[in-house]
Amino acid sequence: MMNEIVKFYSFISGFPTLLVIFEFFYFMKQDRRLLRWGAVALEIMILVVPFILLRSYEVIMGMKIGEALFNPAYGWFMYVLIVLCQLAYFYCSLRKKMASLLWEVPVNCFLILGIALNIIIAIQMASLVGTLVICLPASLLFIQMLVNNYRLLIYTLEDTDV
Repeated sequence: MMNEIVKFYSFISGFPTLLVIFEFFYFMKQDRRLLRWGAVALEIMILVVPFILLRSYEVIMGMKIGEALFNPAYGWFMYVLIVLCQLAYFYCSLRKKMASLLWEVPVNCFLILGIALNIIIAIQMASLVGTLVICLPASLLFIQMLVNNYRLLIYTLEDTDV
């Protein structure tokens, strides 16, 4: 059943996955995003939809929370971490300028944790299709946001009015 969900998701997210990969390399080269208007929909498709599908799979199969990929004893903890990483990502994508250092450090830590969680999920899935379609694009989005935060910090430090 999990393989069918991964195949279904890979079918509907093949194009968004390619867009994320293309946009990642474009962003690294040009220092600006390729997709401005459709970026939020793309980010939701890559970051939020797999999370919802995973939880739906667990409900359909009658599993405890987190049992599909994690130890059920840590299921709630892992889901809370995933949601916090997603919130940190969407916070960074919506802001226009840097916040205080006490806020920026935890936000960037959650972005790094999002990359680590994607690697853990890829190992747990043990599926090449799942890794390429679910974990790789999400990791690229987190890396892109970390680079964006770094560039925003450099621009803020170079600004003489700040």
